[in-house]
Amino acid sequence: MNFTHGELADQLIEAQNRIDAVARGIAVATLESEPAIGDWPPKLVVCHLADWIEEMLLAVRTALAGGTVEGHPVTEFDLFNHQHVEEHHNDSWFDTSARLHRHVEEAAGMLADLDDDQMATPLILPWGGNGTVVEVFEGLVHHHQEHAGQLEAWKAARSA
Repeated sequence: MNFTHGELADQLIEAQNRIDAVARGIAVATLESEPAIGDWPPKLVVCHLADWIEEMLLAVRTALAGGTVEGHPVTEFDLFNHQHVEEHHNDSWFDTSARLHRHVEEAAGMLADLDDDQMATPLILPWGGNGTVVEVFEGLVHHHQEHAGQLEAWKAARSA
């Protein structure tokens, strides 16, 4: 993709703004219970995004310190996703959304602080394969954009 640090941060924030726009005007009970992507309501999609940002930032911090993350790459995606979402299943929409916002801010801040050499640091990508720190952030942005689009489609379908 070859984006600058600022462009990646801007794209991540834009994707988060899209998710926030989806939630506006929808009852909290709906956000917490109505299936939006598969059987996940928006709350669990947001939880899933927060979980993966945590995992990606862990990979970046660990690689920059010269280490590797035990359990990377994740090989059982369905199991990983299910277990992590279940840990937060009883959290409210507000807590889940706030957690995602904190992680987006942390990722954007980290992007602002890393130099080009750090962005080129090699690591094991959390989702598999070898890559660099910049590829983790590109993956993070892509993941956020993908689910933002799916949530937008869900909202559009329910108001049609």
